[in-house]
Amino acid sequence: MAGPICGASSAPAAVPVATQSTSTDSLGLFQESNRQVLIDTFDRINAFRATKGLKPLKFNVNIATVSQKWSDEMAATGLFAHNGDYVTGAPEGWTSASENIAWYTYAPSGQRFVNLWINSPGHNANMSRPDDQYMGIGISSVDGRIYATANHFRYQDGVVPPGSYNSPRDFFNGLPELGAGSVVIVNAPEPAWDTAKRTYTIPNASGVEYRLYSGDDQSVKAPGTYPAVTGYNAIVATAKPGYRLSNTVSYWSRTFESAPVTPRAPVFDKTARTVTIPSTTGVQYLLNGVAVPAGVHSFHDTAKVEARAFSGHTLTGLSSWSVTVPLVNITVQAAPTANKAAGTYTIPARPGVEFLIDYKPVPAGTYKSSVDVTVSARATNGYTLTGTSQWVLHPGLETVSAAGPLFVDYSNLFLIPDRQGVQYFLNGKAVAPGRYTGTGKVVVTAAAKPGFRLEAGATSWSYDYTQPAIKVTPAVPAFNRDRATYTVPARTGVRYFVNGAAKAAGTYPSSTKVIITAQAATGYILTGTASWTYDLAPLAVTAAAPTSNLAAGTYTIPKRTGVTYLVDGKAVAAGTFKGNSRRVAVTAKAAPGYRLAGTSSWTLDFRRAVTPVKPAMNAATNRYTIPKQPGVAYYVDGKLTAAGTFAVANGRTVKFTAKASVSTYRLAGTSVWSFRF
Repeated sequence: MAGPICGASSAPAAVPVATQSTSTDSLGLFQESNRQVLIDTFDRINAFRATKGLKPLKFNVNIATVSQKWSDEMAATGLFAHNGDYVTGAPEGWTSASENIAWYTYAPSGQRFVNLWINSPGHNANMSRPDDQYMGIGISSVDGRIYATANHFRYQDGVVPPGSYNSPRDFFNGLPELGAGSVVIVNAPEPAWDTAKRTYTIPNASGVEYRLYSGDDQSVKAPGTYPAVTGYNAIVATAKPGYRLSNTVSYWSRTFESAPVTPRAPVFDKTARTVTIPSTTGVQYLLNGVAVPAGVHSFHDTAKVEARAFSGHTLTGLSSWSVTVPLVNITVQAAPTANKAAGTYTIPARPGVEFLIDYKPVPAGTYKSSVDVTVSARATNGYTLTGTSQWVLHPGLETVSAAGPLFVDYSNLFLIPDRQGVQYFLNGKAVAPGRYTGTGKVVVTAAAKPGFRLEAGATSWSYDYTQPAIKVTPAVPAFNRDRATYTVPARTGVRYFVNGAAKAAGTYPSSTKVIITAQAATGYILTGTASWTYDLAPLAVTAAAPTSNLAAGTYTIPKRTGVTYLVDGKAVAAGTFKGNSRRVAVTAKAAPGYRLAGTSSWTLDFRRAVTPVKPAMNAATNRYTIPKQPGVAYYVDGKLTAAGTFAVANGRTVKFTAKASVSTYRLAGTSVWSFRF
């Protein structure tokens, strides 16, 4: 169905072309499933213009965006109507514009849309405007309908609106748009036409692409010579990316008339019932409606030969011949037979008759078979059959039926019947007739014994004696990080697995991640939770540092979960304690279920600080004086020396050392001096 008869158009005053962003931003608007129909529609419109001697239109993605959005709008709303504003969004500077719309409900194609527009005067006129240069197409499909919108635009001569391409193929293939970067101006030479040889030659021109428009052929043609088809042939030249044509004419066409040919007559041989098909250039022969090559062909009773012209040719003279040869009626006197005792069947020899098995001819003779055989007969060439023409033979095997076993649903017993020629199998093992006890699923099958065959019917039976499963909820395992253990419970009908390995009920040590899963024992089915995960690895804890108050002479042990503090090796509770003018060693240990991170030992010094007085040295008198200072003991050359003045030999070097005299003091400042007298 096409849109209104007349397409809308507009022709405002010319305005400058504005810069407009295009490229791949619009690519996603065009559905991939509809792109080939869009390309076909573009090609078919240009092919139609070529038949009128009009130059081809180029593709503009900005115009196509307007077209696509309108097709999407019609598909979404189901309203088939022209766009009230199809110029907004198109590059500025256009001088005229028009619109065609159409829709189809089955097998849409570009040719179908263009045919609709060709047959509508208004739409035909839109496609036939000689001054148009650019076109946009939008295709949209929904619920079996496909909508098409085509907008045609004209711009000032020499203006290339942004978003222009030679074809939608170039746009979809990511080629640069026309006018992007530097452009090389080239001339497209006209193809050479040879009417006598019915060929055309595509020239080798740099930057130029030639495309043929002839019937369904719209292919790009490489340089070279090609056979022309009978009828209209149009060739359109377009510039390749980075090039622009200087031609005022870039499309050419020729019409090639058909060549007359008189077919040679076939030769019939009624005795042999054959016909010889001659070889005639430009002629295709048909025998009884089927195309056949030149040569000898057989026929049954009637042979009708027709001649048809190949493309580019027109038949003259006689083009149909026929002959009929009466058939000989024949009745099959000797039918195929079967010998059950020998397990064979025999195909007789009969002139004019051909016997077939499974649609394949079988020579006369005797054949072995253990199954039924269907034999049919057909007449050979020149004969026709009367009477019976199909037989079913039963060579050798006796047909028996297999009765099914008797299953008792109120007990676990079942009965295998006793049938002549039948062997029964219980779960795949041959068994004798009789009574059996069923456990679980029971499958009984039947097969024919040697010399027998089973008639069509059931040969397999089954019954499930499995008792209903008992529901059981798994007991929850216990985890103890402090003791680094886990406990697997005991529960009837439940099997427990620890990290994939089966475990009996009990308590087990672990200091790593434990995954316990429960599985149902035979005859049981689980309900509730069946998997538990617990990490028994000790928790990391950072011990807080103890603090000291030197002014008060006290220190404080903090309270920290997971940490035990020891003072001088003995565990102490959190609290504040006296330093007693001594050094206090504090260490931290992890409580059960924990592990320490960071610093775990500290030393707190509560001793009184004292700065030693330097001994007095008199080089003139070769004497030194040891001061008297509480908490300080002086050593002269390593020997404890009391306070006082002492003489020393001239030239001797003396080393003085100060040390804390008791454990409640600690030295500060310089404590070692040397002097040479």
